Amino acid sequence: MVQSVEGVHYIFDRYAFLNQLLFEYFSTKPDTYDLKNGTHIASQFDQKTGRLRNFICNEDNEIISGPLKNTPDDKRELFALGPDSKDHAIHLALRHVRSIYHSDQFTKKAKSIKQKAKETRERIDTASEILKDPEARPLYSEKLIAFYKKDTSLISTSGVPIIPLGIGTDDIFMLDMALSEEIPDSSAAKERIQALTGYNESLFKKAEKLFKVMPDDEDIRSVYKEALGDKLAYLDHLETLAWQLIGFAQKNEKAKGFVTNPDNYVEQVEEAVQAFVEEALPQEIEARNAALRIGTAKPPLLLTGNIDGKEANKTSSSNELSEDDKQKIYQTAKKNIEERAAFLKQVSQEKQEVLSALMGFIDVQAVAAVNKDNPKSIIIVTYKNPEGIECLFYANLLDVELGDVSTYEPLKGFFRQNIDHVLSVAKDVLSEQNVYLMKQNPKISDHYLESTYFAQGLADDWEKAHQPR
Repeated sequence: MVQSVEGVHYIFDRYAFLNQLLFEYFSTKPDTYDLKNGTHIASQFDQKTGRLRNFICNEDNEIISGPLKNTPDDKRELFALGPDSKDHAIHLALRHVRSIYHSDQFTKKAKSIKQKAKETRERIDTASEILKDPEARPLYSEKLIAFYKKDTSLISTSGVPIIPLGIGTDDIFMLDMALSEEIPDSSAAKERIQALTGYNESLFKKAEKLFKVMPDDEDIRSVYKEALGDKLAYLDHLETLAWQLIGFAQKNEKAKGFVTNPDNYVEQVEEAVQAFVEEALPQEIEARNAALRIGTAKPPLLLTGNIDGKEANKTSSSNELSEDDKQKIYQTAKKNIEERAAFLKQVSQEKQEVLSALMGFIDVQAVAAVNKDNPKSIIIVTYKNPEGIECLFYANLLDVELGDVSTYEPLKGFFRQNIDHVLSVAKDVLSEQNVYLMKQNPKISDHYLESTYFAQGLADDWEKAHQPR
């Protein structure tokens, strides 16, 4: 089960949470403040000053007034908390919000309303623990501002944990998953993925067998190419599962660097695992330690819980990991990752074989007659948009004599435009070049693989044709 760790994967903005309740408190005093329905307090990060400021906004998040004071001169004055608030402002805010959520205020309310008020009081206590701690609060405020700089979608203003799957392009590593001794049954998961993707191994084997017998038959080639694409989609899902077994709730880059050669895929995946263990894993442990120091996270179960039926040594203090703790966490995670990477390697090996086979089905054609004495070629890669129209994806200039590949600048501004229009407009520019038009296989997620593989073939042909006699 994926569980976010506050301070690592997301953060609870305790200031903003209390500000929402403060706004509710001041709204009960209409004689003093004209706070209309739909208005609220919103925090904004000022890039120039590096500070959080609070404003009264309408329901469309448009600023009505502000910035609000973060420390009031008078206890009746409207204010909003932030990292710059004085200690007495924190105490005053807590007194205000606790007055409206005191249990006595809900004695005659419905059970569901009482429960909601109880949960709010618990979150008020959670906010109070850190904001009233003179050592934890500065560390917490620094971490909060770092999240505002990085990605505001990872900030919870309600206290509800955020599971950041699918957000941005960052990998999401869960240290507790890597430390867990509970490994999901990969065979059962494979069956679920087969059902999800509709992949049928026996049908793939039949298509593969027919292709080996009649490789030049166009109908059979088409069937086998489709079968390869279906298997690749299945293996992509299976590869995601394999990374999850290692500890990644989300792994966007499944290999180290761009995949430009199908024969190196397993090697690149192994390099990605090794690089993570050596470089990123220690950083993940330090990030957990920082969250522990602030007070937003707990030590890993490895240090505090019952492991394999045995009571673990409780060596960790309440707010810091010792060097022995860090080493124990690192060695356990490293061992688990390297052991579980065996399944990832198996899946990667199958994927490598499928990718290699798909390179025999690259859909490419020369736009005009090819001049074999010209070492320069333009490879134009297209994709099909949702309306089914072939559009420009990217265009590279290949110089086989120099062994150089670069973006073809004259077509740089035509991205996503109809390829027929692009070729028509750029006809004069392209007329004296070797131009190849390549339709991207949508089943292949490594976008540069086909064009790089084809370019390598052109380079090999050039080298053979121009070898000294």
